[in-house]
Amino acid sequence: MARLASTTFFLAVLTGLCAAPPALAQPVEAEEESDDEARWRFQRARVDFDAGRYREALENFERAYELSGHAELLFNIGQCMVRLAMDERAIEAFEGYLRESPEAENRPEVEMRIRELRARIAAQGTVEPDPDPDPGPGVEEEEDGGGGILTKWWFWTIVGGVVLAGTVVAIAVAASSGGGPEPVGGNLGEVFEVLTWR
Repeated sequence: MARLASTTFFLAVLTGLCAAPPALAQPVEAEEESDDEARWRFQRARVDFDAGRYREALENFERAYELSGHAELLFNIGQCMVRLAMDERAIEAFEGYLRESPEAENRPEVEMRIRELRARIAAQGTVEPDPDPDPGPGVEEEEDGGGGILTKWWFWTIVGGVVLAGTVVAIAVAASSGGGPEPVGGNLGEVFEVLTWR
């Protein structure tokens, strides 16, 4: 009987020890997942930007910024907004970029872009279009229906593969370019292609 009690106690302690590390590791795993998502969003946004899908690029750059806090993403957000004729919001993004990156190498060019945008807004004297207009009465948005594609295992397998491939490409590009974020072509017409992830 005593042996059964000690065995039961041992199993209970062992179960408790095995269960504790995953509970402690959850914040680290969540942080890694958000970093992976930020990298994936950044890579996806670059593809969208290069393809001229500026609204999609904007959404992905904004989400990557929310997850990572990389100031360079504010620059990229501003570039998307300029192409979407959202000049006032572009100015806010560029000013945020300069605030968070006071030593930015492209500071003079960004400041000149801000002045140009302000002059364009003053010349137009108009309010920029709403980025998400209300579709109006009688138009209903589609419901997801309980999770949709985001609940499928194969979707997340593909996402994982894309994240892994994007990480490998980003590391290769960073290694070949010195690792620092640089604008494509060194001008204000493009977005940062490489970010050094923490």
